[in-house]
Amino acid sequence: MSRLRQILWFSLRPMVQLWERWIESCQVYGRPHRPKLSGDYMYIQSPTLPLWRSLRAQGQINPDYLLSLFSVHFPPVDVHGIARQLGVIVHHVSNPGWSGAVSSTDTRAEVWLAVGDRPVRERFTLAHELGHLFLHPLGVAYRDAHYEPGTSTIEAQANNFAASLLMPDWMVRVAMQSTGGDVQRLARLFDVSESAMKYRLVNLGLR
Repeated sequence: MSRLRQILWFSLRPMVQLWERWIESCQVYGRPHRPKLSGDYMYIQSPTLPLWRSLRAQGQINPDYLLSLFSVHFPPVDVHGIARQLGVIVHHVSNPGWSGAVSSTDTRAEVWLAVGDRPVRERFTLAHELGHLFLHPLGVAYRDAHYEPGTSTIEAQANNFAASLLMPDWMVRVAMQSTGGDVQRLARLFDVSESAMKYRLVNLGLR
């Protein structure tokens, strides 16, 4: 393979992989399967507050609501895009000694992610930090080194939020039917680690 062809291949490879994942999503889902949400899921955007703060103030902290709000119909869920639209500032830091952290005031939220983590881990970390932001007291900084089962209650709650955001019940159940429950294929489809997918299937009673 010529040098030019090598350069083109490595530059286009991420786009090809994204395209393949999109095709696989279409093959699995065919059309949106997200359940309709009730009228209770209305919110009023404050002109002075970021969107995450408006939603939190009005009690809209359900991951399914975020997916509905941002019209997410298929995996993988663009958690970085969701954070950006919520008005959450995301930083990347080198060798912090932890995977992620979040801090907030009444009007500002910032998340720090460790440089060098695998993309699937970074995605879960960001979703986990969003869980802290929506579920737990403002003004408290949370730093997270790992997300294993059996951790503290607040960490377990942030884990559940992250899993529900990245692997929604309704998406996973549809994907199970079309993939035969193949964990590797499911993990690839949702862009999560195989261990995260295994835990999610267990928690949903699908394994």
